[in-house]
Amino acid sequence: MMRRRPVFLGRSPSFNDAIRKNLAMTGADHLANRLIGGLSGGELRRVLLAQALVLEPEVLLLDEPASNIDEIGARAFADTLRRLRDETGVAVLMVGHDIETIVRIADRVTGLNRHVTHTGPAESLRDAAVLGRVFGAQAAEFSRSEPAR
Repeated sequence: MMRRRPVFLGRSPSFNDAIRKNLAMTGADHLANRLIGGLSGGELRRVLLAQALVLEPEVLLLDEPASNIDEIGARAFADTLRRLRDETGVAVLMVGHDIETIVRIADRVTGLNRHVTHTGPAESLRDAAVLGRVFGAQAAEFSRSEPAR
């Protein structure tokens, strides 16, 4: 579905339709006429996600998908990813360090710290012992002083 002709010849109607559909799917349809430099971090993530979906992938590979965006943007992005996964069947494989974002998005997690330290349901990351295995003893001590959200 990607363009097979020079940019200066414009886009086909079917390509424009796919763009509009994906912007709507990611909750970014209201951003269609905005310049990319004027978008917030969360808005930019949704627009880039819509762009990636034009290729109709079976798997999305994401690296820290909610980093450097505010809490409201992170929640909206997580909701969008869950909805896409549920409605389209696309698999989402991501790397992340923000436990709350991981728990919001993921069904299953695998902790890596030079080797596999944990695998299980995403909710298991709320357990201090699991955090200790995944991130080391310091994380387990920190999580005991912080209430789980």
